[in-house]
Amino acid sequence: MDIYSFFRSADVAAYCRELNKTWNTYEMAIIIGRSQKTKAEKHEAWRDLIDNYPDMPTPKNRFESIHMELKKHMD
Repeated sequence: MDIYSFFRSADVAAYCRELNKTWNTYEMAIIIGRSQKTKAEKHEAWRDLIDNYPDMPTPKNRFESIHMELKKHMD
């Protein structure tokens, strides 16, 4: 997945690409959620995260599974 295509700012995306910044599953879910993509595009990207990226708890263990929270959010 090209997570940088979900950034609102092309300049920030380019800067992060230049740094070879990596993102964990939770961070990518947030980036996708805050993007200006359509609901369908966000859901497709979240399904890709669920299928291809490791599950993890959210910060401060608010939720044990980011995958489960994404599924709930899409329902």
